[in-house]
Amino acid sequence: DLGYNVWGVRYPSVCEHFEEDIYQVLQQALSKIRRKYHKLVLVQGPPFYNLKHIEKGFKQFCKDFELESAITAHTRTRRPERGELYVLVHDQDLVYLVKKIAQSSLKLGKDIGIISYNETPIKEIAANGIATISTDFTRMGTDIIHMIVKRKKGHLKNPCRLIERASF
Repeated sequence: DLGYNVWGVRYPSVCEHFEEDIYQVLQQALSKIRRKYHKLVLVQGPPFYNLKHIEKGFKQFCKDFELESAITAHTRTRRPERGELYVLVHDQDLVYLVKKIAQSSLKLGKDIGIISYNETPIKEIAANGIATISTDFTRMGTDIIHMIVKRKKGHLKNPCRLIERASF
């Protein structure tokens, strides 16, 4: 994922650019974010090596567009409130948050929003559809295989996109 920082173009690489990706995806959805939500909440989940890049991009986006924001470690003890849009890095927080919302009077996608990292088939149907920020994993694999077979030593930035669903 972060090979461009370590190996550059010495070896074939197809990488995500987490800081740029979250910024770009949220910027593309800015008008909808402003229309529906008053606060963005990044939920970090368990620590992992890409988190600082996601956090940096999130903070910069909120600063540049003057949006109220918060960063929290998890959703277990957090009480979700109307007008918040949650960006979840790990799926365990998705489960906790969806359960809390279901037990409240809040309506997911109307009163409160969720965007989860990494597209998976279950997110298509869970809670009537969970919006995702996701790299194109299939393209990543295809591109790196092509580079290896053709003995190319390039560096590719893998595309990232927002898949909008009912939770957003």
